[in-house]
Amino acid sequence: MYSPTGTPSYKAPEILLEIGYTHEVDMWAVGIICYQILSGNHPFKKKQEFSLEEINFNIKNTKYDFKDYVWND
Repeated sequence: MYSPTGTPSYKAPEILLEIGYTHEVDMWAVGIICYQILSGNHPFKKKQEFSLEEINFNIKNTKYDFKDYVWND
């Protein structure tokens, strides 16, 4: 698939990069939901006020790290 469909802040990087994708992007979205449940925060919304462009940039460029105070409890 190549069409960029889906909820904007839950899109996998391959959708945003338009390189083709499979059902695995659904697991990406589930991962975001799990992250939100566990941490209370969306992983790619770095501040209260955000734009879709900022979220897309963060999804494509974030280095993943779970060494934050949120995960120490």
